[in-house]
Amino acid sequence: MAKEQKWMKVERLVHVDWNPRTPEELKWDHPEMVPLIASVKSVGVVQPIAVWADKAAIEHCDYEAAKHPIDGVVIAGNRRLEAAVAAGLKEIPALVFTDISSAQAQEITRLENEVRLGVDPLKDASLIGSMLGLGYSQKEIAAHFGVSEARICRRRKLLDLVPAIRELAEKSGKLTVDALERIALYPKDIQERCAKEVVHRVGCGSSDSQIKWRDISWKFADETQDLEDAQFDTSPCKSCPKRTGAQPDLWGDTADDGDGLGVCLDAKCYRERCEAWAMEKLRKKVGKRVELIPGAKNGIAYPYSAPDSIFAFEDQKSDKKHPACWYWIDEYDGELSYRFGPTVEDYTAEMQRRKKEAEEVANATKKKQAKIKAEEARKAKLQKELDGLEGAAGDLEYKIAQKVSVAVQGGKSEADMVKFVESKLLNVVGFPKPQRLALAKFIAPYFDYGCGDYDADIADLCDAFPKFATACKVTKKELSERAAARLAVETFKMKNNIKD
Repeated sequence: MAKEQKWMKVERLVHVDWNPRTPEELKWDHPEMVPLIASVKSVGVVQPIAVWADKAAIEHCDYEAAKHPIDGVVIAGNRRLEAAVAAGLKEIPALVFTDISSAQAQEITRLENEVRLGVDPLKDASLIGSMLGLGYSQKEIAAHFGVSEARICRRRKLLDLVPAIRELAEKSGKLTVDALERIALYPKDIQERCAKEVVHRVGCGSSDSQIKWRDISWKFADETQDLEDAQFDTSPCKSCPKRTGAQPDLWGDTADDGDGLGVCLDAKCYRERCEAWAMEKLRKKVGKRVELIPGAKNGIAYPYSAPDSIFAFEDQKSDKKHPACWYWIDEYDGELSYRFGPTVEDYTAEMQRRKKEAEEVANATKKKQAKIKAEEARKAKLQKELDGLEGAAGDLEYKIAQKVSVAVQGGKSEADMVKFVESKLLNVVGFPKPQRLALAKFIAPYFDYGCGDYDADIADLCDAFPKFATACKVTKKELSERAAARLAVETFKMKNNIKD
């Protein structure tokens, strides 16, 4: 899309046929035109109009209104053109577009006449992106909207928000414009690492609370490093664009910030420079092999995480098992610390051995737990089966006990109940009468209604004394079924080695 800014004669410009301004709105005595004409007479046309100046544009102009050969069609700035004519200006500044389609020309008209900044920062960013795509520069966009180029630059950066934060901003509306613009200044890898904290803070806030930049700035600060505090030589950083000092239009002036380099936005590069500085320093000091301490790599932070048992007990001590100098860098003050340990190959082998050993222990524990669980399941299953067998036997004993209870009590008095037991049960044994009566008084309470705990004892009495069973109307079949049920219980216990 070809575009240039130049001065054009007002008499050789005409309005496009889709001009959003009506003829009434373009009259010089219209309320909106009067102050505009006065302004143009005073200072001229400050903001250039947009002109479509190729052959295709001629098809979209008003031929009858043209009194001179046509140089172009005004697709944005029709009121400024009329105000210039009314003010007696001969020429007017214009952004001249060539080789554009009718659709592109109409889009330029829409953007210049229908959309304004400030309604929604994310929509502003999309608008600015569209205008950049049509060939406008940031400076021209800033002039069009009457704002600073720095503001346009910061709003455009919102297009660089990672999806997680952009979606959060759209759905919650709880991130302030300042917070969004500051987040967008950081590279996408830093935004992605900080997105979880941003989401957390938005979720923890009340429904109407706004999350400001100060609420989350600490997380982003943790992901960057101030070059003023760097231990390594920062002179090569002066030509690097990945620092705040190289982007004053976005980050402001950093001249008063130490040496003016600002903050490094490339954590990977900063870490590599720290590592190179540390290795060089240690090689000169210890003259031995240097390895980076194992641990998470975040900026220049290398948290010491290797087991103490593989290192020498004292600093600056090495032997055959600890020939390598291992180091790490403190994330706050950049201080270098080191210890002697095995080579990285030996360290890796030892860690793999420990990992394998831990896995074996874990697998053994898992198998043991599975075995215990299986045994518990087996016992639960056996107990369930045993409960079923004992329940069946108990049901038969309950029926026998109920029959005996009815026969013994049967509406009789307590004396009659004792007499029945004495005559039907004990008389057959041949005990003397005083002993029979005493024993009858002892046994009679067994036959109370709801025998419960004594059901088995009553069934045993019926087994031992068939005449008593017959007197109580307990049949041989019932006794036989009960005996079979009890035998099944005992057989099951023996077979499965279940002890009472």
